Amino acid sequence: MIILAGTMFLIGLSSLLLFKGIIWTGILMLLCAVLLLVLRLFFAKKIKKPILYGIYVIGIGGFIVFAFLGSGRVSPFGVDHYAERLNELSMLLEEEKPEKSLIEVQELRNDLGDSDALYLLEARAYIESGDPGRARTVLDQMTEKDSASYYLYKAASLDAEGNYEEEGKVLLEGAKKNPESMLLNYRAGCAAAAQREFVAADYYLYQALTTNYDGNLYTPLMLALVRYERGNLQDAYTLMAYAEEKGALELPEYQNQEAVQWYLAQKEVQ
Repeated sequence: MIILAGTMFLIGLSSLLLFKGIIWTGILMLLCAVLLLVLRLFFAKKIKKPILYGIYVIGIGGFIVFAFLGSGRVSPFGVDHYAERLNELSMLLEEEKPEKSLIEVQELRNDLGDSDALYLLEARAYIESGDPGRARTVLDQMTEKDSASYYLYKAASLDAEGNYEEEGKVLLEGAKKNPESMLLNYRAGCAAAAQREFVAADYYLYQALTTNYDGNLYTPLMLALVRYERGNLQDAYTLMAYAEEKGALELPEYQNQEAVQWYLAQKEVQ
């Protein structure tokens, strides 16, 4: 009975740790336990112990392999069903259907379990459905709370509430922990500039421009505006020229900026 109890415990533990207690793996675990119990009660005397123990081992191993393949995270045909479902969920959000997305989140969770990727999409759905506080509750369930995505989505939830001061703090903390993230550096630089903390803004925007830069039009333009505010006019002019080359000066929200007007006047003189 000790062996049987240990077998049931191992199967249950594998269901919890490997598959996060997904309902159908729990049912499978119960069926395996019943089968082993039948073997132990009715066939123990007819089957030699080494063979019986071998059946136990094969039963546990078979359960883990079958459940792992069936969980959708890994398929013998090379199709990652979990990723496919996440992609479908992401498409719903792109189509601006947050309420339907939340229903899909719960169905995916019931079918295949949780993951940080699912938490991020769920948080985005709550933000877009007007519940940023709930979004942060979801984000706090993530395993990787130091990731760039965690900080970006948390900042987005605070922005949705109009809590710009706290948003800036979150972005600055995130950029410090993820110096390789161009987007976090850019957002942190913009947040610092909005608070007129131009030294910090200069640092993070420069990091955004020189670390994994993805061609974002706003980055060189924002750094030019900051350098102008700091009185570094030569660098401001060079960066503004680079921004103009990329087409950033055509962005209507920046055309009336004092620094942009200064650059255009200087350009005419030269």
